[in-house]
Amino acid sequence: MKTEISKLFIFSFLFFCFFSFAQEKGIVKLLNNAISRDLKIEVDNNYFEDKLRVVTAYKIDNDVLSVEFEVKKSVGSYVEKREVSISDILFIGKDINVIFGTKENAVKVTRTRIEDGGYKQKEESSSDLFFTGIRNMKNNETLGESLKKVFKKAGYAVELKYWYD
Repeated sequence: MKTEISKLFIFSFLFFCFFSFAQEKGIVKLLNNAISRDLKIEVDNNYFEDKLRVVTAYKIDNDVLSVEFEVKKSVGSYVEKREVSISDILFIGKDINVIFGTKENAVKVTRTRIEDGGYKQKEESSSDLFFTGIRNMKNNETLGESLKKVFKKAGYAVELKYWYD
């Protein structure tokens, strides 16, 4: 009897782990589709005065969500990698950028500046906000709702806090 209960427990645990992993893929797929669509939008007035290019698409490894962008500005460029543990994400919001609010200093940002002559300077910082780079789409609150649902399916309680265009 104990063996059957143990087998049932192990099977349930493995099923839950597999289901959660599959749902984490849903988070990545939704983010990668959204950033891909967003970067194709031509804007008349670029508030940020920069241009983004995805270097490494969104991925989740060992509970860590990450993405890497090349950011080109008129005064130079840099590559920025953003990382956060999914379990540290508390809310989804949008002001000028779709963001994930996190626990204090949960977001690790590694920025490598590329200066004239190829000189690179690496800086690391932390933050409470994970900027997704999704910023050109308007009237897209359904994205926030979809993100909330896919996080919930993956076992993470994330609040949709505010959504301003």
